[in-house]
Amino acid sequence: MYKCSHFLMIVISGVIWSIVGILLMTLGMHHLMDVLRFWDEIVISSHPSLVKGISMLLHKPEQAMTAIIGVCLFIGYLKGHFVLSRSVKSGVQRILTHPNPSEIKNIYGKKYYFLIFGMMGLGMVLRFSRIPEDIHGAIDLAIGAALLKGALTYFKYALAEKRGTLAQEKW
Repeated sequence: MYKCSHFLMIVISGVIWSIVGILLMTLGMHHLMDVLRFWDEIVISSHPSLVKGISMLLHKPEQAMTAIIGVCLFIGYLKGHFVLSRSVKSGVQRILTHPNPSEIKNIYGKKYYFLIFGMMGLGMVLRFSRIPEDIHGAIDLAIGAALLKGALTYFKYALAEKRGTLAQEKW
């Protein structure tokens, strides 16, 4: 089995979170931009729309979209900072319990894989549900932003490990 250092294992986790975060943010932006592309049909439809509701307050769909994107990024940042940072911290602590270098399979625990499959399942449910496209896009954008913030935390820990100061980190 392939062995790698704690530093590399932490970086790999950060890269995975970055890739998934960027993917979700891209999908979210596509959903949100589709709302603007089909704005004329959305306005005359009776279906609920987040952008339609906010544009009544701000008078233009572009301003509503900008507000939604800003709020989603802010919510994602907060979730990444206050919620996912604890997950990153416990993941890094788990990596550090293994010998250095360690087998790549030790990068995540079994519970983490169940969490990943659960999140993928929720994503599929969301994809095939009848949720309005702008709400779907807002959810994807916020989750993607949270994952990117979490990835930055992984990279912070990786730099500390590279410098040799991670062992002195206050956990």
